[in-house]
Amino acid sequence: MRVFLAPACLMLMLARVTAMRAADSQFNHFEFEPASTSATAALPSSNVPTWSWLAGAEATYLSLHAPALEPDSISFGFEAAPRIWLGLQNKAGWGAQVRYWQLDADSQTVEQFGTAIGMISSKVELYTVDAEILRTWSGDYWGLTATLGGRHAAFENDNVFGANDDGGSIFPPQFSEILDREFHGGGLTGSLQLTRALGQSGWQLLGNVRGSALWGNETLGEQIVFVSNGTLTNFTFQERIDNARLYIVEAQVGLQWTHCLECCRGTFFARTTFEYQNWDTTAVGDNNGQSRLDGDLYGVAFAIGLQR
Repeated sequence: MRVFLAPACLMLMLARVTAMRAADSQFNHFEFEPASTSATAALPSSNVPTWSWLAGAEATYLSLHAPALEPDSISFGFEAAPRIWLGLQNKAGWGAQVRYWQLDADSQTVEQFGTAIGMISSKVELYTVDAEILRTWSGDYWGLTATLGGRHAAFENDNVFGANDDGGSIFPPQFSEILDREFHGGGLTGSLQLTRALGQSGWQLLGNVRGSALWGNETLGEQIVFVSNGTLTNFTFQERIDNARLYIVEAQVGLQWTHCLECCRGTFFARTTFEYQNWDTTAVGDNNGQSRLDGDLYGVAFAIGLQR
């Protein structure tokens, strides 16, 4: 019995050694790859974030609907309004940017009031200046960007009314009125932008929303000048409301196309969207007069940009 056990044990030991040598050989030829996460992939080997710059320009074509600022036949219609932005962002997704947007709209009309012929001219200017931090999260299909920062904005409306009434039944022979309303203020602004990739084509569905709450002052100035019987008469009125507030809501929905540029190691994008904005000013004067600086804007926007 022992004669048979000894060769069997020897064969078992040789088989075990052979198996261990084969395992060692496979282990020595296996290359380990570190698990990549968004955090580790975003940082270089020195653990110092690599920064890239981003810039874009957008042409918005928006129609202003402001019933309180469009008396009689005044209508502002569609106007071109540029938007530009410039920022920095590291590979971890953190960054900062500044943005500027401005719209100028004007309208003129000629009206007849009895024996008087008058011309009405109205001009509206809106602008925003933003400085904010941003954070971006990216996945295989979904992307999310959140921003938070400060905003300065203005809503200005200038009206000029002039009339000639040779009959003198309604106005003096020469009559003019200048009426100015302005809001200037600053506060907080924040936004969320969500993208969804459409396969591997580079096309994405895009939607973003932004809200702003601003505090400032609203001023009202009125000047009436008329000439009657060779006498010039001038009336002026001014009022300042320091506790005025302006709330702005903005939204965009559309398509975006992105493409990697090997020549400059950057990413180019182009997008087209539908845009809507709501501007709501709250200000009550000494005579309980409500602010008229309210309006809705809607239209389309076309943008291009680069990050590298």
